Amino acid sequence: MSKIDEILIEPGFRETRVARLGQGRLLDFRIETDQARSVVGNVYLGRVLRVVPHLRAAFVDIGLGKDGFLAAESARHLDGDPRGGDGERKEINQLVHEGQSILVQVNADAVGDKGVRLEADLTLTGSLVVYGPRRGGVSVSRQITSDDERSRLIDAIKGGEGGYVVRTAAQGCDTGDLEAEASGLRQQWLDIQEQAKGLEAPAAVVAEDDPVIQVLKEAAQSGVKRVAISDNAALARARDYAKSSFAEDGPRLDGVNLGEDMFANAGIEDDIDGLISPRVYLPGGAHITIEATEALVAIDVDSGEHRGPDKMANALAINLEAVGEIARQVRLRSIAGLIVIDLLKMRADDDRKKIVTALGQALATDPSATRVGSMDDFGLLAFTRRRQGKSLADTWMSRCQACEGAGYTLTTQALAADAYRMAEAEARIAEPGTLVVRAEAAVATEMNKGDANVAAFANRVGRRVQVESLRDVSADYLEVFVE
Repeated sequence: MSKIDEILIEPGFRETRVARLGQGRLLDFRIETDQARSVVGNVYLGRVLRVVPHLRAAFVDIGLGKDGFLAAESARHLDGDPRGGDGERKEINQLVHEGQSILVQVNADAVGDKGVRLEADLTLTGSLVVYGPRRGGVSVSRQITSDDERSRLIDAIKGGEGGYVVRTAAQGCDTGDLEAEASGLRQQWLDIQEQAKGLEAPAAVVAEDDPVIQVLKEAAQSGVKRVAISDNAALARARDYAKSSFAEDGPRLDGVNLGEDMFANAGIEDDIDGLISPRVYLPGGAHITIEATEALVAIDVDSGEHRGPDKMANALAINLEAVGEIARQVRLRSIAGLIVIDLLKMRADDDRKKIVTALGQALATDPSATRVGSMDDFGLLAFTRRRQGKSLADTWMSRCQACEGAGYTLTTQALAADAYRMAEAEARIAEPGTLVVRAEAAVATEMNKGDANVAAFANRVGRRVQVESLRDVSADYLEVFVE
């Protein structure tokens, strides 16, 4: 699977949709809502509530409602660089105690009944280096292969407290720029510590609440070449942030023309719409069916319309095509946990090995850790994928009652956000007048809930807005026009 080189951001009234592309193909899709906004990377002053030795972890209140989980491996950074000293590996009850206030960073969002995962190994990221105040030493990106260049970069920032990872973008940079950024990150850490002194746990110390800026930071860190943003106000914020935070080799920031559908122009709208369907068709005529259960996610491979003269060669070709798409779909849908694929049967051991290898290669660029098993005699191949937040189904979909649980439909909240997105697109290009939205009764009611309601939307688009509630129509029924 190709590397992400382009990110498309569509900031809406109630949600921000983010599509990540590699060589023009959709590789990752996320929806940030006001109710489910990511807190990954935020720094909190937390209060230790419970220390559980048999779990080798502590539960920490950071003010988000659910207690965060801090594993002993992470907590050891509170005691200095774990790689240093006499090598003693202290247990959790030797590192923290109940009632203690500690600075921690979120490295995974809450999922279901589980709170966020916390990290005591804080990292502060610049365009050239990543600073770990509780680490030691200097390491250099493996993409920088010249020994002389690696030595030059290490010499430029070695010494002082904390540790550094020199990023690929630093190759060939001016030594003064590298030193200045490293110094700035050290000062940022001092500022965080000073700010925390005036707070009472639990409290947020560094919390980015703008999803556009969060995505922009990620883009710069991962070397993405282009970021396109469909909202002028959000684009202006992003350009201001980039100007003050990134080196000249940061991502190019582009806007879109009035009335232009960014996702449709990129050719990914159908891919996004298809994420609510359990069935995914493959180019050769076969298809896969994805079904989540309480214990695992089952994926069935069906030959469908795919035909070939040699049954075994046919099975191999379909299975190879299927595992590539499965790797893409689990990432797009944020599927995690145990995933079992029911592949077409193959007798030859070499063919089975080819399938396992192909799946591993397809998962190689996935940011979530994966582990692939072996294919058994029944054509079953299992792999695991680490959870990094809610799945797309958790935030965007609900079981479809009309089809007795065979598929998904958009939630009422997602349909309301979609109605606002369609209304805003119309407001940009329509003649002056009242913007009328006609939607199913539950969706119309949802549109007027909370602070992000009809009145707030009318203020956003600068015109009168009227939402009409309709009965005896489907949940996704929508009319938008100006009168």
